[in-house]
Amino acid sequence: MKTLFPLLGFLLLFFGTGHAHEDGIQIQVIVKNHTAYPLSEGTLFIAELNQKVAVTDSGSFTLNLPKKGKYHFSFASPQFRAYLDYPKRISNKKNTITIVLTEVNLDQRMQPDTALLWDEPFFIIHGKEAIPTNEKQKRFTQKYGVVFKVQDCRTDPVSFRFALEHNREVSDYLDGRYGDRWRKELSQTPFGLDLDMPLKARTSIIP
Repeated sequence: MKTLFPLLGFLLLFFGTGHAHEDGIQIQVIVKNHTAYPLSEGTLFIAELNQKVAVTDSGSFTLNLPKKGKYHFSFASPQFRAYLDYPKRISNKKNTITIVLTEVNLDQRMQPDTALLWDEPFFIIHGKEAIPTNEKQKRFTQKYGVVFKVQDCRTDPVSFRFALEHNREVSDYLDGRYGDRWRKELSQTPFGLDLDMPLKARTSIIP
């Protein structure tokens, strides 16, 4: 009888520790920087835990959460705008958070009657829809200062959303500065844009 209680205590400790470990879960955070500027200051927020995690570099790292389940993540940085993609419920198989960093709004990087303060503003063309560079495209770039970059926009929800929003912002910038005449001079349609829609009736098609 004397050995029964220590044995019970050991079993309770063993199974209790195992259960606690089982409830906890490790997640992977991937930071993708789609700009030419290095990340030096950012914060990842986990709402349910009231937790802030400093992020000062691109790449990936791991975090430990107390248990599986629903979490709400957000990211803030004075340098970038961020898009997040993560599962509705964190589990052993679905445990990756992707943070995509993009340029801040074009309006914040431009001054009236001057060029954009970007290194080089660009439209995104979906890879399967791209056509070889031609003279019409070169003339467009020379006239409006906007180049074309080919990307696979359908690889994941974050890339899809980023391409749509980015092209919409460049389109809005060109509309505000040149009216709608630039749309007739494109040699190919940027991903997600409806160039035939009337200027004032256009709205975002981002889900």
